[in-house]
Amino acid sequence: MYDKNIEPQIIKDYSSLIYKHLHKHPIKKEFHKNIIDFPSSSTIFLLVGDTEIKSWLHNAKAKNFTLYIIPHASNPLAQKYFHLPTTFEELFTLTTKQHYFTYCNEKLLFASAIVGDKIWITNQNLFLSFLKNFYNIRLFKTNITLKFHKLISVSLLIEAGDARYIKEKRDTFFTDIQTGCKKVAAIIYAPTSVIEAFKLRYFLVKKDQKYLPKGIGTLVTDTITITTDKDLTLLCDNEEPIISKDVVIKSVPTNLQIVSGAQKCSKEGKETIRVDRLPKDEEFINFYTKRTLPFLPIAPEEAFADLFKKIKENAKISIEYTVLLLISVLMATFGLFQNSSPTIIGAMILAPLMAPVISLAMGIIRFDETLVKNSFKTVFISTLLALLLALGFTNLFPIEHMTQQMAIRTNPTLLDLGVAILAGLAAAYGYTNSKVGESLAGVAIAVALVPPLCVAGIGLGWGNLDVFYKAFLLYLANIVGIVFAAGIMFYLLGYASKRYASAALIIKLLLLASIFFPLYVATQTVLKEERIYEQIKYLKFKNVTLQLDNIQYHKNGATLFISVLSKKNLSAREKEAILQQIKKKFPAENLIISFKQML
Repeated sequence: MYDKNIEPQIIKDYSSLIYKHLHKHPIKKEFHKNIIDFPSSSTIFLLVGDTEIKSWLHNAKAKNFTLYIIPHASNPLAQKYFHLPTTFEELFTLTTKQHYFTYCNEKLLFASAIVGDKIWITNQNLFLSFLKNFYNIRLFKTNITLKFHKLISVSLLIEAGDARYIKEKRDTFFTDIQTGCKKVAAIIYAPTSVIEAFKLRYFLVKKDQKYLPKGIGTLVTDTITITTDKDLTLLCDNEEPIISKDVVIKSVPTNLQIVSGAQKCSKEGKETIRVDRLPKDEEFINFYTKRTLPFLPIAPEEAFADLFKKIKENAKISIEYTVLLLISVLMATFGLFQNSSPTIIGAMILAPLMAPVISLAMGIIRFDETLVKNSFKTVFISTLLALLLALGFTNLFPIEHMTQQMAIRTNPTLLDLGVAILAGLAAAYGYTNSKVGESLAGVAIAVALVPPLCVAGIGLGWGNLDVFYKAFLLYLANIVGIVFAAGIMFYLLGYASKRYASAALIIKLLLLASIFFPLYVATQTVLKEERIYEQIKYLKFKNVTLQLDNIQYHKNGATLFISVLSKKNLSAREKEAILQQIKKKFPAENLIISFKQML
């Protein structure tokens, strides 16, 4: 049987080759679907395209024919499906085999059927595919019925077909599964975020992966029935797409003996269901089917349960927490007065204040009122206790001497906020990942909460509100930076409230803005002081050294306290010359200059 569009000379050549191998003259007929004319046990040669082959095989599947499919440019799918050689003569080196056909909604399938959006399978340009579908990715509710199982999930698309064909095409997903030749297989793609969709799309190209990623499920069985809650595109063998809500993929036995290069069917294979990486939670299914795919992943409740339990416990004050807090505050205060870095570092590691701050970040991003109240209460009481303890210690030991370790914590800048933000990211990630949990001690050292709080208490004990304000500003900057960054990390990791994520982010941005402006002013002050120090440093006088003792700020500007140190007594003329040079350098500042002779 041949296609009428094929040249007569080609038909004649093939007829000669058939006679050469079978020693019988073939009866040449134009292709038609009626197979009643052919007696049982006929040997039939098909020289037609894929569409005609499908229709003829469907009608002839119950007949005991021996069938040769002649390779031709019009039947590439049949060549691949039956593993045919490239030349006609090689057909006669192959053996006949009984085949099982794969059907999709009663249509013979040579390749695969795709339910959903085909672009994620067929588009080879990953980047363009991602960009074009960035805002339009939407999952659909999927009810899948197998022989002995039922599954409800969501899908971006489902690719199904003959088990051996699907395994050969997507071998990454079936490395440890025997598909058999009497089964159909399906791959369910169900990313839960745009980022995950991109990762899955990239995964299709990576041939060296040996595991199922999140959002992928595989099925191997006799019949797969897919029912969806809305009209979807069904694409069978890249033919014209149709719209359907119900798709049935099944394997059907035939009586045909087809000459092919496929391996002989010796194993039926077992039904295999691997759907543990698919979202099956009812709340998640409802959430994902009512909106476009979120850009970032959202953690399921079961993944959140253990972390949330830990976060809730950390939000409350306990005896153990209070004891550690008091010890760390006292240790930090001792270290500040002693100017001892090791003692202060020990207090940083011991201090438990980071835990309720992280809980506060989670409470805001989850819009959990109880968690926010408990964690805020713990942070507030901890702050009050630390201030009172440091103040009391300062009054018991009235040493009014600003050590270097104290001074470090009275110059807050935007750099400190940056460190706090990085520490907050690391702390939140450590809470969600047990593998890096041991690094939290380093986070506590990087962004110390207790030492600046103790310096603020010391400032109160001295009655020095400037020291109190600057140290407490640093403490607040650390708190806000950690809360902001930890919330962002929880959001990126999928722990944000699905309903209130945007509102929570706005709250965190407002918190950040509230601390940003006073820190900006403080940073400008520090930069101004640095410029003054540099200017004094470059004022050169013979046998004289200038020393900036202090800077006091007031409404009308700043007052500089400068000492002029010399090895000999300066004359009035020399003093006046030095004084004029300093005034010329700082015309806008009030100057209090004292002349001192060095021994």
